[in-house]
This record gives sequence, C-alpha cells and structure tokens, in this order.
Amino acid sequence: MGSKSIRRTSKGLRKAGWSDKEILDIAAVTCYRIFISRMADALGVDLTEDYKNLRKD
Repeated sequence: MGSKSIRRTSKGLRKAGWSDKEILDIAAVTCYRIFISRMADALGVDLTEDYKNLRKD
C-alpha cells in the first residue's frame, strides 16, 4: 500500500467520523497482526486455532 493510498484511506476514515487516535489504533493493531503472522510463517510456527479464528473485520 503506497503513501497516497494510506492518505486516501485515513481521509475516508476521518470523513466517516473516526478520530486520529482511533485511526492510529486501527493501524497499530493491523500492523501487529501482520507482524505476528509473518514472524510465525518465517519461523515455521503454527498459530493456535484461537489466533487463526480472530475476526478480520
């Protein structure tokens, strides 16, 4: 995702009523989930069913 796309997304979220803090929270949680998934893949770790079944919305 390029910087233009990120700016467009954050503008859309602000237009929808999300605060900067809420947008930061969304970004932080999303990045953490991606990081954990990629780290597990790199190490060959199978994540628990609880993690795999987390909501993606």
